[in-house]
Amino acid sequence: QETKDYTFATIDDGPGGFTEYLLYRNPNSYGYGISLSRPYDQSRLDLTHFNISRDKNYLSFVHYVREVEATGVKVVVNNRSENQNLSDFIQKIIVTLSIIEPGGSFVSTLPLLDNELIIDVLYTVSKCFDRISLFKPISTVSYDKHYYLVAEKAKTNNIEWISYLNEVCSKSDLGLIRLLENVPSEFVDWVVEYNNFMLLYNKYLVSSEGIGRMYDTYKCKAIWNLPQL
Repeated sequence: QETKDYTFATIDDGPGGFTEYLLYRNPNSYGYGISLSRPYDQSRLDLTHFNISRDKNYLSFVHYVREVEATGVKVVVNNRSENQNLSDFIQKIIVTLSIIEPGGSFVSTLPLLDNELIIDVLYTVSKCFDRISLFKPISTVSYDKHYYLVAEKAKTNNIEWISYLNEVCSKSDLGLIRLLENVPSEFVDWVVEYNNFMLLYNKYLVSSEGIGRMYDTYKCKAIWNLPQL
């Protein structure tokens, strides 16, 4: 709900997503964007320059943003594509760590939480920010797999982690390896416990009449000063 101007970057976002909300909250803010390829993309226009999933275009985007924003952008948001794979997600993390300013914030949709590789990526992000949280909005469908990661206060120097993730992305057998060998058991337990809690909570929402959920939605919009559509 910050009111002062800020710069932001969106990764694989679109209408009705993070970009629209950020500009609704503060129309004077300035953003940069990069997308994934889509099967229905028009071939008449060359849109590959900022296509994160093609070759090393994500590095071109990083250089483009850094040329304008020397210290980085304040906020980076990442949406999830239906055809997103783990390599795409890691590239999005690389972009985020490369363009975010120290102390900046990162919000991202997540792939499935019940995956060891995703836990490795989450732990990597936790080493690059002072604080991370997992979140599932009540406005999302209770039985879907849409989870969100909120990372706050980016650390000053994440070059070592960026280099490591770039090395991981270069491996052809990405789906068969673990990114990290020694993720603390406390961190793994935290992710597993959150996932289990959300499964139980979703069952409760499905079994309820939905009135409480609708009330919570209206209450959230009131708190965040959003229109009750």
